[in-house]
Amino acid sequence: MNTNKFFNTASARRERENLSAGAAKSAATKRKFPLINQKEIERKILGIDVRKLVAQIKKLRPAPKKLFEGKLRIKYYDFADGRIHKKRDLLRIREFWPKSGKPYSELVYKLYKGVQKNCKVFDELEFVIPGTHDAEKLGLLFGRMGLKEMVYYEKKRTLYKWGDVKFEIDEHPKIPAFMEIEGKSPAAIEKAIKALGLEKNEQSAETIEELLRRKYKGIGLNDLRF
Repeated sequence: MNTNKFFNTASARRERENLSAGAAKSAATKRKFPLINQKEIERKILGIDVRKLVAQIKKLRPAPKKLFEGKLRIKYYDFADGRIHKKRDLLRIREFWPKSGKPYSELVYKLYKGVQKNCKVFDELEFVIPGTHDAEKLGLLFGRMGLKEMVYYEKKRTLYKWGDVKFEIDEHPKIPAFMEIEGKSPAAIEKAIKALGLEKNEQSAETIEELLRRKYKGIGLNDLRF
């Protein structure tokens, strides 16, 4: 009996099985934690009553889907010379702590593209990080690269998806709640505003940092902690 032939065949079969399993695992990982490259178009709606707004959202048809409810911890990173902030870009790690389910994190880089029809526009690159410990390790890695944690703040968020539109209701300590509507175009956002009857509410394309400077003087992002 040619034992070498037997072992070579068995070895080759195991290698194919391992490669197949590895490919399946890699594909599953890509499906679960994809790298998302997208354009973000959004507008803030101020002066909201959270309870009434949620009731209005639930009346929409087809019925919106609630994607998240819980607490967020947000960190911005930059170099000592502030080069990212000066470009109005954003490097951010967010920790998501849902009311139910496991916490997870998200790494995002936003490339500022300006304001279009009263909507803030970014080219956004993001991916989800399982858990929160890996996000802490990533922060340490940023430190080795010369980046510093410049901002830390917290908020509560309730997120609904209605078709291609997202309603992000944000509640921060020390300032009134507001909602960000995110859509594929300013026209889609306008349609959602009308559907909710929010045309008379103050609307803004500002970042939260710009909003604080204009409306809530003396309060910075680092002050927004529960």
